[in-house]
Amino acid sequence: MEEQINKNTFKEITMWLSFYNQEGISDTLLLTSGAASRYDVAIETKNGVTRVFDEKTNTVIGYNIAGISNHIRFEKGTTIFIRGRTSNCENH
Repeated sequence: MEEQINKNTFKEITMWLSFYNQEGISDTLLLTSGAASRYDVAIETKNGVTRVFDEKTNTVIGYNIAGISNHIRFEKGTTIFIRGRTSNCENH
């Protein structure tokens, strides 16, 4: 029997998009989950990870992870699916 998921148990789901193009943006993985006015965007970098956030609300818009190939192996012409829990993303 297939397990049924009660949609009412989820208040919200955060979708993350990832981009990697070593030739275009160097060895950096871009993760994005939202948008904001360019006038409200701020950044903070720690240990090669840049947090991109809305300065007014402190809401995370994305992360840029430099030197990502030290942690994940990328092969040209392939698609990689990144799965993980995002419930603790604010505490980086």
